[in-house]
Amino acid sequence: MNEAPIKAEVDWRAFSEVFDYYASGEHGALLHDFYVWMVDQLDARDLEPAHILEMGCGTGLLAEKLVEWYPDAQFELVDKFAPMLSRARERFEHAANVSIHEIDGESYLASCAPEPFDLAVFCRSWYTMVDPAKAAADLVKALKPGGLAMIYDFTRTTDIASIDERNMADDPVRWPVCRAAMEDFNRGVGAGTYHLRSEAGMRELWSSAGAEVVAYESHEPEMPNHRLCVLKR
Repeated sequence: MNEAPIKAEVDWRAFSEVFDYYASGEHGALLHDFYVWMVDQLDARDLEPAHILEMGCGTGLLAEKLVEWYPDAQFELVDKFAPMLSRARERFEHAANVSIHEIDGESYLASCAPEPFDLAVFCRSWYTMVDPAKAAADLVKALKPGGLAMIYDFTRTTDIASIDERNMADDPVRWPVCRAAMEDFNRGVGAGTYHLRSEAGMRELWSSAGAEVVAYESHEPEMPNHRLCVLKR
C-alpha cells in the first residue's frame, strides 16, 4: 500500500526550477491556450497595448510570449517571490522594455498612478489577492478607459491524489516540488487565505469595481480553471 505523501512547505527556489517544465509543453497546454486567447481578445478590440502589467509573473514564461508579440510595449512584471523573479531577470536580462518589481501584487496596485496600463494579466495569481474587492478597484483605477484585464484562475481545489501516483512514477524528482505547491494552494483555499469565485461571483466583483466581464470561458468539468476578459469602460 502506498503511503500518503508528506505535506511539505513550498520551496520557492526549487519550484522556480521546475515551474517552466510544468507550465509549458504537454503539461501547460491550457497556459498556451490562454496566451492565444488573450491575443485574440486584444485583436477583436483592435487594441495594441503600449503598457502591460503582469501580476504574479513567476519566472516570466508567459511574459516572454507577450514580449515577442508586442515588442514595442513597456512591461511591468510583479511577483513577491525572489527565486521566481531571479529566473525572470535572467530571461529578460537584455530586454530594455521590461521592468521587474519584487513586491506583493496588492501593494503594487495600491501604489499605481491612475490609468497607466492598457492591459493587466493575472495568470493563476488572482486567487492570492487578500482583499479581492480592493484589488479589483485599484486595478480598474490603474487601467486606461478601454483597457483590459485578462485573468486565468482556478475554480476549485485540485484532486492531487488522482494524479500523484502517475506523476511520481513519471518524474520522482520534479513532481514532489510541484505537488508541494499544489498542496499549499489546497490548504490556502481551505483556510480562506486564497479566494476562488464562480463566473457569477467574478462578474459581480468586477461590476462593483466599475468594469465588465466581456468574455468568459470555463474548462470545467475537465479542468478546474476558467478565464475571463474584463473591460474598463
